[in-house]
Amino acid sequence: VSDRRFKTDIRPLSNMLENVLSLKPYRYQYTDNNPNQKESLGFVAQEVQEIFPELVQKQEGEREDGVLSLNYSGFSVLAIQAIQEQQETIEQQKTELDEQAEKIDKLEQRLGRLEALLNK
Repeated sequence: VSDRRFKTDIRPLSNMLENVLSLKPYRYQYTDNNPNQKESLGFVAQEVQEIFPELVQKQEGEREDGVLSLNYSGFSVLAIQAIQEQQETIEQQKTELDEQAEKIDKLEQRLGRLEALLNK
């Protein structure tokens, strides 16, 4: 359920890019129930737990007592926030580049005027 009426203490995410960049995706094979040695892609729950504990669940029960699993759908939220932070950085850099280009244009104009005066 994503309805606001069922949520409390709603806060925006921030500074996710650095944490997302610290995640280490892997290629691996499961040790059980993998007769064809099929490879999978994903993360190691113990590593994710250090960075995003809210995405890690501990399984309880006879067979899987203490086994960690990941809420992979939660990674999409992190990815969106990281993309937004990257876009903000890109926009800031674009503004800085535009300002630098404007300064360069003004300096080139001044240099052109100086050269014209010297060539007289």
